[in-house]
Formats: sequence, C-alpha cells, structure tokens
Amino acid sequence: MRSRFFAIYPDFVMPADQVAAFKKERASCVLGEAIAKHLNVKVGDRLVITGDIYPVNLELTVAGIFTHPKNTESLLFHQEYLNELLPVNAEQRDMVGTYILRVDKPENMGRISDVIDKRFENDPYPTRTESEKAFWRFVPGVSGEFETVS
Repeated sequence: MRSRFFAIYPDFVMPADQVAAFKKERASCVLGEAIAKHLNVKVGDRLVITGDIYPVNLELTVAGIFTHPKNTESLLFHQEYLNELLPVNAEQRDMVGTYILRVDKPENMGRISDVIDKRFENDPYPTRTESEKAFWRFVPGVSGEFETVS
C-alpha cells in the first residue's frame, strides 16, 4: 500500500475515492483545503514543485483535497516518486527523514520510543523518537516553489 497516512491520521478527512486515487498514482499529491484555495487548484490539476532541498522538480497531479481541524496547509506526495527522480548515486535517495508511529496507548510511547532509539543508536543515522508535538515545535520551515500547470 502506497500510503497509510489517512489510517494513522483519521482527523485528515478526504473522500474515499480521492484517498484511493492518491494510493494508486505514484505521481499524485493531496493537499489541505487552505493551500488548495491559495493556489487555486482542484482535483485533477497539475502542480510542479521546484525542489530546493532535493535537486528535482516534482510534477504532480492533485488526487485529493483534505480537511483537518488545524492543518490545512500541507501537501503530501509519495516518497517513491521522489526516489525515482533522484540520481541513482544521490545521497538522499532511499533516505527517510521521518517515520510516523501510532501507538495503542499514550502511556506506551516512552517505552516504544526507547526501544526504537536503542535499536538504532549505533546506526550511521541514529533515530530521535519524539512526540508529534515536540517534532512540530522544532521542525524548521521548509520552503519550495509551487507552480500550477494548466
């Protein structure tokens, strides 16, 4: 399955057919309603994201527009599509910056975080497992240029 995002975050709401289209098409994206309005895009439109962190331009088709109580300015796309566009020898290829976990009970998060971080402590890329709240508090602003394509 290409994306489990909507199963992990049920408060991101999008019609089932749009979720299915997003899962099916590797060069698709979904975005929050506020950014969709700001960019004046609708389902089926094409967007080009000019890379600044990754040296590629993503040509995406809008598969869906989601609602959320707070987060309406996000855009999601498939990492596998990004990997396809990166040169084979690119350092960023096949790298994951963030994993999202959903635990059964909040009180288990500390124990699970410790197990994950212990597992990767001697890895060339050790993990730093933290709550979602802590993550968003320290994430630097990520910019990119968007262009709509008619």
